[in-house]
Amino acid sequence: MKFPSSALLCFLAYFADTVRAGPAGTRTTKTATSNPNAVCAADFTLDANHLCQAPVTVCQINKNGSSDPTTTTISPTLLTGTAQTPVTLTVKGKYGVKTCSTRVTLIDNITPVITCPTPQELTTDPSKCTANTTRFAPATATDNCALAAIGVTGGPTAPVLPLGVSWYNFQVSDTSSNAASCTAIVTVKDKEKPTFTCPASTTLVINGGKSCSKSVPDSFKPTGLGDNCPGIPTWTRSPPSNTVPYGTTVYNFTVTDANGNSGTCAPTITVAQNPVAKCTKKNGIYTIGLGMNCNPGGSFTYELTDGGGFKYSFSSPLASGTQFKYDKQSGTITDASRVDMATTPMTLKGKASRPTLKVTAADGRVDTVTCPSSEGGHRELRDFEE
Repeated sequence: MKFPSSALLCFLAYFADTVRAGPAGTRTTKTATSNPNAVCAADFTLDANHLCQAPVTVCQINKNGSSDPTTTTISPTLLTGTAQTPVTLTVKGKYGVKTCSTRVTLIDNITPVITCPTPQELTTDPSKCTANTTRFAPATATDNCALAAIGVTGGPTAPVLPLGVSWYNFQVSDTSSNAASCTAIVTVKDKEKPTFTCPASTTLVINGGKSCSKSVPDSFKPTGLGDNCPGIPTWTRSPPSNTVPYGTTVYNFTVTDANGNSGTCAPTITVAQNPVAKCTKKNGIYTIGLGMNCNPGGSFTYELTDGGGFKYSFSSPLASGTQFKYDKQSGTITDASRVDMATTPMTLKGKASRPTLKVTAADGRVDTVTCPSSEGGHRELRDFEE
């Protein structure tokens, strides 16, 4: 049976028969006239408090059948835990001592307190599209008496957490079968950049031709695209044009995976031109210079030689179409547009009729042409498609 919760009745009965109150668990009555008799109450239950305890009093154990006591005590007076506990009633009289006991059981009706972790965000483990469950904070729980177990139900059973959002239901129970639960949320995000091999910087060379640009090679793109999560990364290139102008162009590649992570690189394509030397002869005058020139402001060096030891260099830049007059009889070459040569003609030592022109660009690229010997002969621009 469960002892009546009306402690007031017990309290009033206690003082109705008591002359004075003794220590806790002790009851002293009026003078006894015969041998004492101890009569205990039937076994009963009490509700445990937040400390898993409950106090017990003499009047809860001592039944009205006890007679002629001078002192009545019980032990223990404070019950702890939910196990059944015998409480002994001791009745002392003038002519002897009597005892009896009542088994009292504490009932735990208080629900455990469970605390779930706040929503968590985890990143995927290196080179994986999952996160290890050991990185996930579990729930915690307390109870006024004793916990039985904390168990997890729902969500993946594997030792790893999948990409995305997962819900975990934590349940806790105590030894009295009181239960509580809570739900925890964990989000696994992929923040790892995709892997790829950037194309190497390269140089494309124009040999003659009619254009000062080249096409971007098909092989000029990222290769070996990979990612820790499913899906093949995509890539973009800036500038996107497939035509590369003369000079050096930086190309910015961006490789992006399915979850928005990206990596970048910036290789270059340099378009260079091999110089094209040009020499024509008309009316005894040689005209030299360059054919198609993709770098009009560039630095070039021009050398004229005659095979007999004569050599003369012209500083850059030298406009295409500059005229040099070669006097075959005197063996001199003059340039009416250049003061130094006009005032100081240079003698072709071998008096060769066919001087040679060598053009060297600033990057070391060279072209050489032998000027024609006959009137109207020429070495024109090498106009051919690459």
